[in-house]
Amino acid sequence: MKINIYGQGITVTENRKEHIEESLTLSIKKYFADAEYANVTLSKEGSGVKAEIHVKASRNANVQGQADSLDALSAFDMALAHVSKQLRRYKRHLKNHHKNAEFEFQTATQYVLSSEPEGDGDEAGLEPIIIAEMPADIPKLTVSEAVMKMDLESLPVLMFINRAHDNVNVVYRREDGNLGWIDPKAK
Repeated sequence: MKINIYGQGITVTENRKEHIEESLTLSIKKYFADAEYANVTLSKEGSGVKAEIHVKASRNANVQGQADSLDALSAFDMALAHVSKQLRRYKRHLKNHHKNAEFEFQTATQYVLSSEPEGDGDEAGLEPIIIAEMPADIPKLTVSEAVMKMDLESLPVLMFINRAHDNVNVVYRREDGNLGWIDPKAK
């Protein structure tokens, strides 16, 4: 597993780097032996330090955690505890509900649009500009798996193919903190 450590306004000393690499490796390998990578960012936040961790544990599991503290190592340790808890829950869910299950995906194209309209303000020039076009996988999941994936990856919205009826569904986080689910069932 590749571990990238970044410091923003903070020097990442050899002791910190060693602690971060050892702790991350032990924690992640406990649940996912062949995780792809982990990124750790330590940044100065006022009088304290903010630690952010992003782990790509598998194709289906991206986990993020963050924490603030007065020193870098305690902020990292708190963020790592959050990430470890998410990995443990995800691994337990897979073990209990999907023994030897393969995840299915449908490939789609994801676009990134510019917020600046094209042209000089006439109606014909209001088309958005496509900045990027990249492939994206739409996973085939149950609603509970979609909510879990959304929580693990700290996403505001997730599109998925519902295993129950093979239609595209969306789960999203509402402004009031609750979750929303859009399910256009076929008639």
